Amino acid sequence: MDLGFEIEIEYPKEMIQTSPLTPGEHMVEILYIGSKQTRKGGWMLNMKLANDDGHVWDNFNIGHASESTRQSAQKKLGRVARCSGLEGSFSNTNDLLNRSVIVELGTNEKGYIEVLKYKEKSSLVPVIDDDDDEPEF
Repeated sequence: MDLGFEIEIEYPKEMIQTSPLTPGEHMVEILYIGSKQTRKGGWMLNMKLANDDGHVWDNFNIGHASESTRQSAQKKLGRVARCSGLEGSFSNTNDLLNRSVIVELGTNEKGYIEVLKYKEKSSLVPVIDDDDDEPEF
C-alpha cells in the first residue's frame, strides 16, 4: 500500500556504519544478523561483526538454489557458532547475537575486506577443519 509520503528509516546505534576493520586478526562481537534478498531471487543471512576499531560484514547463502552452496553456508554458520562457544545445536540466529569470535580478515579481488577464517575465541589458532573439499571460513 502506498502511504503517499516517505518515512525516514532510523537504524539502531549498532547498525550505524563505522570504519571497516583492517586485514589481520580481530576479536569481534556479532552485533546484527538479518536476511536480505540476493540478485538471483534467493536470500542470505547478513551478519555484522564489530569491535571498537571498526566492523566487517559477512554473508551466508543459506537460501541459495544450489544444495551444495546451502550446505557450505550452513557449515560456515556452524563454524561461527562453535568458535563463539555455542555447543550442541541451534535454530535461531539470535543465539549468536552479542557473542565474540576471532576473525582473520583479508582483501578480496575487488579490494573489499572480507572474513577469511573464523577462529576459536579462546585461542589464536584456527579451528581444525578435516574436510579438505570445502573452503575454510
